[in-house]
Amino acid sequence: MDAKGIDINLLTKALKDLNIQRQNQEEEARHSSTPSDLINYDKPMTFKSNRLSLLPKKSNHSRTRLKTDLLTSSEVLTEDISLQIQSRKSFAKKQTSSLTKSSIKSVKYILTSQSPNSIPNPLPQISAQSYAIFDLKTVSLIVGRKENLRREIASLTKMMTFYTVNELLARFNLNPDTHHIKVTRAAALTTGTTANLRVGDYLTVTQLLYAMMLPSGNDAAFCLAEHFGELLHNSSEDHGFVGSWQFGDSDVRFFLREMNQNATRLRMFSSCFDSPHGLMNKYNYSSAYDVCLLTSHCMRIPLFSEVVKTLEYSAPSRKSEAPYVWENTNKLLGVTPGFIGCKTGITDSAGPCFSGVFTGKGESICIVVLNSKSME
Repeated sequence: MDAKGIDINLLTKALKDLNIQRQNQEEEARHSSTPSDLINYDKPMTFKSNRLSLLPKKSNHSRTRLKTDLLTSSEVLTEDISLQIQSRKSFAKKQTSSLTKSSIKSVKYILTSQSPNSIPNPLPQISAQSYAIFDLKTVSLIVGRKENLRREIASLTKMMTFYTVNELLARFNLNPDTHHIKVTRAAALTTGTTANLRVGDYLTVTQLLYAMMLPSGNDAAFCLAEHFGELLHNSSEDHGFVGSWQFGDSDVRFFLREMNQNATRLRMFSSCFDSPHGLMNKYNYSSAYDVCLLTSHCMRIPLFSEVVKTLEYSAPSRKSEAPYVWENTNKLLGVTPGFIGCKTGITDSAGPCFSGVFTGKGESICIVVLNSKSME
């Protein structure tokens, strides 16, 4: 016993009993857990490529459960990624096609004056080898088929002839209503569709433009090209080489050069003009897309838009008492609602060709078909 009266032996025995009691409690706690839930961290682990080998071999239940959890998580993750990919593909497809679908419905809405939602088939069957439907307001393609394929375009060529004449009138400061042009023999003898121009007659530029566009007069187109080609030839001293497969020995070749320069300015990169009227010529070609571009620029010319919507035009003749009377070859005028005209054309090599402009409901649409199987 110490100075304070505490029995050291009794205290030591009590501490030993407390320690034994604590060890027994830890042992009972250890045995109360099932062996499958225990991991022996004292046992060395084997490192292999399989991540499950990190588990002790005796803990089979834990290995199985962890493997199941990993597989389940993998399946869930894979399914989630797959759903995300499908969702993104579906969204992209809808975004890509939404503009085209809505634009096609708008075109059909203009042409038929029906509700877009009531149209089961946005476009009818088109027999043309190539076609393009163009928004003239945004100057952009709505839909097309082989719209960039180069091919002969027959009398649609006359639209570029008109555009070039209009540009040259401004350059030479000429008034189309007072500037007269003499009809040469070469012009009057031009084959194909004709305005029946008489040799030696004098007509104004405006009258010749009507003669070219309404009855699709090849003689009027040649007359304009020959006259303005001569002006171009005489107005410049240095021309360099100016060639033409069809008009190599005529002043028409200078007018053709101007036509091709205008095509480049209008970004008609699939076009080449070797004719002012569009008679069969393998070097005179364009595409449906380029014709749409040309149409969009031509329709901005007040005289052009006035000419192409005219059903009939008459002009006096100095060589005869009977006046010239020209009727528009475009049979859609006055028949199809919203149609404001443009140009038709046909040759054996180009087939039936057409460029037309439709307006309505705040829209302005150009439709070009090349090498159609029929005139319908």
